Amino acid sequence: MSGFFLRIANYIANELIVKGLANNRSFQRFALRTADHVEKAKITGAAHSEKIAKEAEKQVGVAGRFLGAFQKEIEKDMKKFSQSRRK
Repeated sequence: MSGFFLRIANYIANELIVKGLANNRSFQRFALRTADHVEKAKITGAAHSEKIAKEAEKQVGVAGRFLGAFQKEIEKDMKKFSQSRRK
């Protein structure tokens, strides 16, 4: 039975708080400012993540070229080594 009264009290308090905040100019300004800040942060974060992704792609390309050149050098050295062992 006390659970029922607790639910009713919770519902009434919730309704009063929500209606009170919805009609409060200060809270509305706070909510708008917060929404604007969140939107700006999302846009800035997206721009930074794109920049980081492009830089990472560039670095992967550089690393790939390096590894390709390194592999060629190792193959040349292995050929030289195997030729010198045959003599």
